[in-house]
Parts: sequence; structure tokens; C-alpha cells
Amino acid sequence: MIFQIDATHCSWVANEDSMAEALAALQEADAIAVDVEGDCLGHGGRAATIQLATESACFVVDLAALGVSAGLRMLLQGDRPVKVCHGFSGDQINLIEQYGIDFADAALFDTQVAADIIEEREGGDRKGRSVVDILARYTSAPAEVLAEMKAMKERLRYVNFFERPLPENVVRYSCLDVVFLGSAYSAMSKRFDELGLTALTDVMEQSRYRGPYGRGSCYRPPTANQRRNKAQQGKAWCEETRDWVRSGPQDGTNGRGGGGGYRSNGKGKWGKSSGGYGSEGKGVAQPRVSWL
Repeated sequence: MIFQIDATHCSWVANEDSMAEALAALQEADAIAVDVEGDCLGHGGRAATIQLATESACFVVDLAALGVSAGLRMLLQGDRPVKVCHGFSGDQINLIEQYGIDFADAALFDTQVAADIIEEREGGDRKGRSVVDILARYTSAPAEVLAEMKAMKERLRYVNFFERPLPENVVRYSCLDVVFLGSAYSAMSKRFDELGLTALTDVMEQSRYRGPYGRGSCYRPPTANQRRNKAQQGKAWCEETRDWVRSGPQDGTNGRGGGGGYRSNGKGKWGKSSGGYGSEGKGVAQPRVSWL
């Protein structure tokens, strides 16, 4: 599947040959934009695709078919290229849990984090934080594309990202989140210079997820507040499994609870959790419904 958005060629990557071609292009870039789609992204969710874009190409990698190859792992974990992302904490948790990705040394630039730092220095009212808001403020993304993105978020309320073939309008939606995001990195870096800010490394540091689901030096035990909140749900932290388990009387559900709850993937998207998740590197997940 190949189509074009503005001047960017977009392609579907579902075999080893196309993955090798994609990695060759991505490794040459100084910065790439990254986003993940799937079901209930965050702890216990499932990643279906990962989108990676340079200035001229966007690759939608079918994680359900390919998993994470050694080359893709190195790309995501490395200090080059810079991975430009937006609200990436939930995505990181999924990539950590499903594929064992360690972001401790990864060069991540989360545009939400950067926007917070810039706007704190500039003062004034807090502005919108959606990816469309960021693109509107910091890139030259065409107005009609921004309008299309807003409309698609309304139209595509429920999407099964594990459907194959994935409908082309859904693939296009996934690409739109990254095709223009790389240019936000350039604009925001320039704004840092204009404001006399030297905290670009702080953005990178704050862009890495650190918490109970992190790996290596990014692991942090749950905070007291997290423990209190989970205790109210009858759960306690198990350091051995690094997961929440039932405390007190058992009701037959597993440590993650039964289904029926709603959970966020960290980007303002919501999905209905059916409870439980797989941790294997690949394998086809059971289709579940996600909210955009």
C-alpha cells in the first residue's frame, strides 16, 4: 500500500524486505517522528502498528505481523536519530511490556513536554496540547490537513487497528500524526534558542517514561499516591512480577482486573480494556476495539 501526503510517500511495512528498506532510510535521518496505534495503549494494552516518518517518507510497520526486529529495536533505543513524538508515555509502556524496549538511552523529544517548557517561559494562558494544536502552532501543515485530522478523530471513533488489511483511511489517519511532526522539532528547537533556553536536554530527559513499568535505569517503584489509588481497587504492587496483583479476598479475576474498565493510552484516546495482555515479541492479538 503506497500513497502520498503532501510531499511524503507513505508505505505499509509487513515483511522483512520492506522493513530493511525502511530502516535504511530511517537510520540516515537526523530526526524521525514516531507514533504507535493499537488497543488501550499503556499498561496492559496492545500495540498494532508503529509509524515512523522522515522528511520524505512515512513507514507504517505492522507490529502484529513482524514484531520488533533487532534493527528497529536499535533505532528506537539509540541516541540517534532523535525520535520526535507526542504524548508518548503510554506508547513507551506498551513497547516496554510487549517487546522489552529499553528507552534509558533513547533520544526522545516529546512535543508536549517541549510545549510546556516553552509556554512556561513565555507566560500567558495554557494552550491546547493535542497533536493538531502542536502542528498548528509550530509547523506549516496545511490548514486543510489539520481540518482533516480533526474530522477524522470525530469520524473514526472506534477503530480495530488489528484488522487486516487495515482500511486505507485508517492508515492515512495514522500517518498524519507523524508526517508533519518532525518539523515541529525543528521549530521548537529554534524557539528554545530564541528564548535563551538551554534545556533541550531536559526535554529529552522528561520525554523518557520513568515509572513502575520502565526497564533498566528508567524503572521507578510506584509512588505512595499510586499505591494508595490501587489499594482502593484492592490491588498491591508485586516487585517480583512488577505488576499489580489482587490483595485481600480473591474474586477470580487476574491481577489486572476483569474487563469493562476504560483506560487512556496517554494521548487523550480511550479504549475499553478486556483485561490481560500478552508479552510475547509478536503473534497476532485478538482484535479489540480502540477509541481514537
